[in-house]
Amino acid sequence: ERGVERETLACGTGAVAAAIALSSQGVVALPVQITVRSGLRLIVGLDGDRPWLQGEARLVYVGTFADDVSS
Repeated sequence: ERGVERETLACGTGAVAAAIALSSQGVVALPVQITVRSGLRLIVGLDGDRPWLQGEARLVYVGTFADDVSS
């Protein structure tokens, strides 16, 4: 993931990709529950050809935009 300098402990994109890949090989049936490195559980499924992800979300940063963006 962009800007990450260490291991990401809960990557939703990676969880979805892994679940879809395993499902396409017949290893798992969707929806499937995945426990990521942080210990959190994510659930990945498909609605037709559209993947979905369910799990905990956390606010980790709040920022503001500056009105003056001149150099």
